[in-house]
Amino acid sequence: MAESEETAILVKRTQGSKLGDLVVDASISEGHTTTIQVLTNPLEEGADIPDHAVVMPDQLTMEVMWSDVVNGAERAAVGRAREQWSTLVGLAKARQGLTVVSGLKVYERMLITSVGTLEDAQSGIALKVSVQLQEFRVAERKTTTLEAPDSSVKHGTKKPKGKGSRKSTKKAKAKAEKESSQLYKLIFQ
Repeated sequence: MAESEETAILVKRTQGSKLGDLVVDASISEGHTTTIQVLTNPLEEGADIPDHAVVMPDQLTMEVMWSDVVNGAERAAVGRAREQWSTLVGLAKARQGLTVVSGLKVYERMLITSVGTLEDAQSGIALKVSVQLQEFRVAERKTTTLEAPDSSVKHGTKKPKGKGSRKSTKKAKAKAEKESSQLYKLIFQ
């Protein structure tokens, strides 16, 4: 493949790729992973299978590139690639949630889990960066207020029905034992 064809393909793949507010010069590759974890406990016959499988957070691996060349003016943006690298590392260390625009989909609520680069003799004025991201989930919080029981009403103060009967005496003893327990007192008194 000729160098100009390779560049055209590379540029075509970069349309709109972003890591938070950082616009990527070139997105070389993207790896999208969705994982379903099946629980290892045996299932009861007739069990609902989706209840025993967990959808794990999405993961994204991107190999991207930034360059000091902006619109063909190499000297105009000296150090730009390193600035983008520093910004990306800063986002990772700040554990800041990002919206990531990839070639396949837009990911909301992503965290950078790894950032790496390897410079060599061919790097020149460009910097190739490997970024791994993982989705984080947000649970909805609900608050409920419980009302305290009316303290003027005494629970269990009724006398047993049927004066002197064995059943009512056993019930009364069981009720008295229950009412004298520490747990019962904590809850109802």
